[in-house]
Amino acid sequence: MGSSEELARLHSLFSACDVKGSGLVELEDFASVCNDLGVEPGLLRPLFGMLDVDGDGIIDFQDFAAGFEEVSQTLNLQPVQQPEPTPAWEELEGRLGGELQHLSSPTKEWLYGFYQDLQGVSAPGLVQQYERLVENVSYDFRAQRLNIEKLESVLKRTEGTTAKQITEMEEDLQLHLTKMERKIREGEKLRLNTAVQELRRKQEMETLSLQTKIDQMTKQKDEQLGMESKEESAKLKNQIFDLSQENEQLKMNLLRAQTDFSLLQTEVDRLKDYMADEQMNYNRENEMLKSMVEERRTFTNQIQVLNEANRSLYDNNDSMRSALTNLENERKRHSSPSHLSEPSVITYSSFTADEEPDKKFSDVATWADRCIDSGVSLSRSVGYSDVDSEFGSEHSNSSEEPWNGSIHNANSEIESEVDGKLKWSPSRPLNRADSSASSKRKLPAFTPRKQGAPAEEVSEMSSPIYRLVLAGDAGAGKSSFLLRLCLNEFRGDIPTTLGVDFQMKKLMVDGDHTTLQIWDTAGQERFRSIAKSYFRKAHGVLLMYDVTSERSFLNVRQWIDEIKNTSDKPIPMMLIGNKTDIRTDMNGIQTSMGEKLAMAYGSLFCETSAKDGTNVVEAVLHLAREVKKCTDLEVENKEPVTLLRIQDKKDNCCKM
Repeated sequence: MGSSEELARLHSLFSACDVKGSGLVELEDFASVCNDLGVEPGLLRPLFGMLDVDGDGIIDFQDFAAGFEEVSQTLNLQPVQQPEPTPAWEELEGRLGGELQHLSSPTKEWLYGFYQDLQGVSAPGLVQQYERLVENVSYDFRAQRLNIEKLESVLKRTEGTTAKQITEMEEDLQLHLTKMERKIREGEKLRLNTAVQELRRKQEMETLSLQTKIDQMTKQKDEQLGMESKEESAKLKNQIFDLSQENEQLKMNLLRAQTDFSLLQTEVDRLKDYMADEQMNYNRENEMLKSMVEERRTFTNQIQVLNEANRSLYDNNDSMRSALTNLENERKRHSSPSHLSEPSVITYSSFTADEEPDKKFSDVATWADRCIDSGVSLSRSVGYSDVDSEFGSEHSNSSEEPWNGSIHNANSEIESEVDGKLKWSPSRPLNRADSSASSKRKLPAFTPRKQGAPAEEVSEMSSPIYRLVLAGDAGAGKSSFLLRLCLNEFRGDIPTTLGVDFQMKKLMVDGDHTTLQIWDTAGQERFRSIAKSYFRKAHGVLLMYDVTSERSFLNVRQWIDEIKNTSDKPIPMMLIGNKTDIRTDMNGIQTSMGEKLAMAYGSLFCETSAKDGTNVVEAVLHLAREVKKCTDLEVENKEPVTLLRIQDKKDNCCKM
């Protein structure tokens, strides 16, 4: 037999064992099949274990096919095959009339096998008995099936009758409920109508009662008015007379109040003029105070530079004195008639060698104090490097070669005062000393401010000051923008701003002199908290982004949110797109995108180029004009300012 036929027969046998039809055979199902086949109970569990190859307690078809051969050898079963039906068996099936078709395949095979066994037995009566038994069982099975069909038809008829009865009962119940609902509604309607009629009757009775009372009260009032009319007329006359007198008195008081108001208005106008003058004086003094603070800082730096110069002079004088002493000793040791004929002579006119160094060179310290007290200033170009290089070169020359030249000082005052202290007549001059003297820089002094300042300078001093903050991401070009605005320059090597930078710019805004304090804040994330502190006191914000950087444009919203969260009131803003000179047509932030963003936040918008100066001044001027409109200068100027008092050291100090 082919493998496909054996597999089909194994499937049929497994289906016979699968009583529940779940595709799995459990121990209980296998026990019932074994009982039907007459297998001994002792072989039940060993056979189930042989068929359960994976040992999970359940037999599937794979386990059944794998263990069936071993079970067949144990039970000495013949190989699964279906013999050909004999003519006698076919005759029996014909007599049964196809009743065997309703039996399962294992049952038919079992009956056929048993019939074949009986055919092999020598007793022929058993075959007839077996045939009659099969016929009786078939007839009983047919009768049982007919009874089942009859019961099913009766059940169907009963279900139909029951459904009809239930439907009729539901209809009757619905009809009964409808009648009851209608009856209840009619009863409620009758009770409601009765209650409404009763309320109307009570209302009519109360209305009649109230009307009667009103008529009685009207009659009483008319009688009372008739009696009191004479007394009231006399009282009214007296009241009218009193009110007329009071009216005259009020008119006089009003006239006096108007006169007082006119006087007070005049006084207020005078006070306003006085306050305006005081405000101008205050602004002027504030500017003077700022300039004095700046000058004080400059003086401090100058004092430090002069102290360093004084210290260098002390060192040089010590080296000069030691060199002169050595030369004098050398001259005394090697004195001869030939040497005495040379004209090199050193003369000490005011001090001797045994005097203290501080006392000998006290004139230099006196000169330094005089320069400090008289307002002498060192420019920024004169620093420590200049002084050290000049005096250091002289010191090195004094140590390498003998002193053969004249000593020149950097200032005429030093030369005039020290000339009487030290004189030296050299044997031959050196040109190096002259060139060194010509390279010295004189100390410039501050020019005192004139008393009669022009009107334009006074107006500039009293001009309003607005604080503007320049914000934006790092690399947007804020420092270059500020450099172009204030100095009209552009540098490509400007370092990154650390912290905050500050510049002043004066502009004419709507015909008025205006001073702008522009604070350049760092755009890096670590300096963001410093920038927030400047937003609180700012009158306006210049918010800048790079038109070639999409990231800086996207971060504009974050900057605007920080400005709004920091400030208590709206701040005028100018959104600036910088670096338009390097923007291409395809790449970069277009002008329409910046205009939409500025329109969304209600701010001004402008595109600039710090490199070529396009729209730099215009952007700041537009923002200054908007700040001037929105800022309440009267409130801003009421902020307290602490004035610094600087005492003069001497009477000849410069006056500002």
